Formats: sequence, structure tokens, C-alpha cells
Amino acid sequence: MRHGNKADFLKCLEPLVQHTQMAPEVDVKLFDGAALVHKLEPKKATTLVNTFKDYADIVFIPYLLKQLQLVRRVDVVWDSYAADSLKAHTRQCRGTGSPLRVTEKTRIPKNWKSFLRVDSNKVELFQFLTSAIESLLQHVRRAAFQAGHVWGQAPDFKSKSSLPFSMGFGGKTAMESGNHCGQHSLMELVKCNCKKRCLGRCKCRKANLNCTQLCFCGGQCTEQD
Repeated sequence: MRHGNKADFLKCLEPLVQHTQMAPEVDVKLFDGAALVHKLEPKKATTLVNTFKDYADIVFIPYLLKQLQLVRRVDVVWDSYAADSLKAHTRQCRGTGSPLRVTEKTRIPKNWKSFLRVDSNKVELFQFLTSAIESLLQHVRRAAFQAGHVWGQAPDFKSKSSLPFSMGFGGKTAMESGNHCGQHSLMELVKCNCKKRCLGRCKCRKANLNCTQLCFCGGQCTEQD
């Protein structure tokens, strides 16, 4: 079977795409996790990255957080690798590196590309980064619960705040509760980036909320009809 180069398709597809000067406004970004780890090489980081924990804390997670500043949700999709697939045979023909156990304390290999040529290495790395993302999610839930619920009840000295498992408190139960993200509490933290008028694209107006001092307009927008 004759193999091709996926990059060659770009020469045929690019003329068919209409380029715009302005990026469309979106609510969700979807990332190919395998493509991200190829792009985010440890040696390109501005801070020294020694271990895989450093890679998650200094390189990978901050990149996702930066993307999250522009949208309301970020999803990462990981590849799966079947041993008897055509792609596995192609990767073997390209050459392979040495298997490595990926843990928090494992040192980053000197040759990142060679490390990623081993399917088992990528599987372990993807699982490790998935756990790091899940840990971050639990921290966000706890922060949202504190800011939107606990602090919101602070003036009421009679109120009693519990620690719900669905908001990142507790062990295994919190990890299983992936559908409750404190939406009502987080609504109070919505802010817009409108420079002049808060019109139809304003995030606050979409959420049926009034602008506040957290917004770019400082809550002094002139269009609130």
C-alpha cells in the first residue's frame, strides 16, 4: 500500500477556504491532545521543566487556562492506539524510542519526539495529563463554590454551608460527579469585554445579567435595553 503525507492535503484545501481578518466568536474550543503535546515541547518553555509534573504545571495546564480566557469551555480529545492498526505499522517504520514510565517524578526525556514515537509512552502521558486536568477541574469547582455560595451567604450569619461532593469536595465521589459545575454560582462571575456598547454579543446580556465592575465597560455601559 502506498502511503501519503497528510500535509500535502493542505495545498489542495487552503485555496478552498475563505480567509477572514477576524476570528469568529465561539463558546467552546476543542483540542487534539496528541497534537498539543507535539506542539508544546518542554524545551521551548520559558521556565526549566525537569519532570512530568513540571510539564503539566508549567506548560500544558497554563496553555489550556490561557485558551479558557477566551471561551467558556475547553475540551481535550486524546488518541487511542490499536496494536494491529495500519497507523501502528507506519509508526514502526518511522522508528521508535524507549518505553518510559510516566509519573510526577519521572524526568523529562531529552529527546521529546523520540519519546512520543512509542505508543505506550503516549498512552501513559495522556493518562497523566488527563488526571492533571481533572485535578484542576476540582480546584475550579471548589473556588466557584467558595466565591459564589459561601461568600454569597457571608452576610447571613444563620446560614450553614455544607461541602457538596459535586463541587470538588471529597475523594472518589467528587471525581464521579462531572455534570454539576456550579452553574448558578458561576453566573455571578460572568464578565464581558465590550469596549463601547453592550449589544447582542455581550456575554452579560446573553446570560441575562447586568454588567458589573468586573466587565471591561466597568458596569457603565450606555446600552442596556
